[in-house]
Amino acid sequence: MFQKSNRLRNNKEIQKTLRKGAGFRTPFFNVKFLKSDEKFKITVIVSKKISKLAVKRNRLKRIFRASIKNVLKKKWIEDKLLWKFVFFPFETALDKQSSEIDEFIEKFFFKLDKNFLKK
Repeated sequence: MFQKSNRLRNNKEIQKTLRKGAGFRTPFFNVKFLKSDEKFKITVIVSKKISKLAVKRNRLKRIFRASIKNVLKKKWIEDKLLWKFVFFPFETALDKQSSEIDEFIEKFFFKLDKNFLKK
């Protein structure tokens, strides 16, 4: 779980990120991201379309949060990321190991660094 200061919880902020943010798609998730003035903020949204069972949706959220945290600890200095992220896992991610998800999240942050952070 991320610190409260790193959670994107306000519905208006989430909607703004979804409307104005850039997107990235992998086989396991979609992510929308938007430049921010504050610390980085992240949220993971899992629709009921993925699973009707809250247990499965919550498990998927936990896996994604842990994977994001692992990747950020390994590769990134969190304080330098001034972005808002909204992750949307797909149903295909339910069957995957966290290491596979880590790999795709790492690829996303690599491409983000390559295309957006260096400018």
